[in-house]
This record gives sequence, C-alpha cells and structure tokens, in this order.
Amino acid sequence: MVEEKTRVPTQKRVFELIDKNGTVHAKSHCALTLAIAARDLLPNQEQDPDRTGKGWDIAVVGVGQ
Repeated sequence: MVEEKTRVPTQKRVFELIDKNGTVHAKSHCALTLAIAARDLLPNQEQDPDRTGKGWDIAVVGVGQ
C-alpha cells in the first residue's frame, strides 16, 4: 500500500488586521476575531480583500511577502 505524505504540519497561523495604509492594528490566531475587531478599530473603512487601498484586510503572517 502506498501512503501519501503531502500533509503540511499543523501550525498555528497568525493573522494581522491591516488598514488601508498598511498599518497593522492587531494580530490573532483567529481571522474571525480580527474581522469583528475591524468593525470597532476601523469603523470608517470597509473590507478590501483585493488590497486596492480602499479599506482594511486580514493577512496571514509570512505568506506572500
């Protein structure tokens, strides 16, 4: 029997809440926690998943840098 060994080791991910200017406002192991925090920390910004500079986003630390 062949066993697949492509599993990625389980690690706690760290997420950052980033505003439209690139400033990190908070870090957490839970993206949902940061999305809820964005409502209070950045009330005048909408979510900007495409990072066009119009609002906040959540990024995984160490990915895409």
